[in-house]
Amino acid sequence: TLTSAEVIAGLPAEQVDVVFGGSPCQGFSIFGKRRFVNTQGHRPEDDERNGLATAYIRLAIAIRPRVIVLENVKGITSTPLGASTYVEVIEGLLRDAGYVPSGRVLNCADYGVPQLRERFLLIAVQEGIDFRWPVPKYHADPKAWQRPYLTVGDVITDLMDPSTEGLEFSHAPMKHKPLLVERYKLIPEGGNLPEHNLPAHLQKGYRTENVKNYSHVMKRLAMDRPATTMVPGHNAFPIHPRLNRSLTVREAARIQTFPDTMRFVGTRQQQCTLVGNAVPPQLSTVLAQAIAKALDDVYSEPGYKRDIYDLRAGVATP
Repeated sequence: TLTSAEVIAGLPAEQVDVVFGGSPCQGFSIFGKRRFVNTQGHRPEDDERNGLATAYIRLAIAIRPRVIVLENVKGITSTPLGASTYVEVIEGLLRDAGYVPSGRVLNCADYGVPQLRERFLLIAVQEGIDFRWPVPKYHADPKAWQRPYLTVGDVITDLMDPSTEGLEFSHAPMKHKPLLVERYKLIPEGGNLPEHNLPAHLQKGYRTENVKNYSHVMKRLAMDRPATTMVPGHNAFPIHPRLNRSLTVREAARIQTFPDTMRFVGTRQQQCTLVGNAVPPQLSTVLAQAIAKALDDVYSEPGYKRDIYDLRAGVATP
């Protein structure tokens, strides 16, 4: 484990502009252990993963950047920490250190991501920096002059061509067992598995007696709508809108707005985790542009010299 002093020692001499971090989200998710708070006495503050959120903020404060960014699932806003919530504690730490924090739950679809993915973003700036949240540019019910949400069909239709398939491109469809494929065939586009009307032989699985209608695994996407949230995991991606299989890593990456030039390494499960856990690059771009705009006034101050630290070369260049 690196100390804050060790981290700071490895930074360039110039003041850091932005520190961006996302601590583990599983402990804050309402689908994780939090659901056992009332039934099994689970205490979120005892989850070691949750403590990394405040540890990250303390490290970021020690670095003293102009802007600190925290990303996590929206469940962090309601997760208790003593008499407060984790977000309230984090905002208190930031205010005590002289930062002005502002947090929001953003829907990625509002910013050009073909996915109904809600995430909490907290952006804290040093006093005197005027940060303004980016205005949504895409809409679920757009006016004539507004852009509609991007859809699944907008980004993965061309990948239905078998010639696009390949391991190197992370577009290798899973070979599902026949029983699973039979179930997939019963799921309508944009719908769920009709588990109450299943033939008898489809009501039992290979490992379980009764089929459960899991929201992601037994959910088929629709070509003309944004996707549901891409979540990490080997079998967690939803079903293709038209084909009787789950999404490939590349299809999920397209929905997450990764460019095709991005290559993912590791096993399929590891690649699924990389893609599902990621902040969509399109949302990151929109936020980075808003932060850069907020820093423009700092850069334009008389006598201010901005250096760009090239991490690849390890040198500062004018």
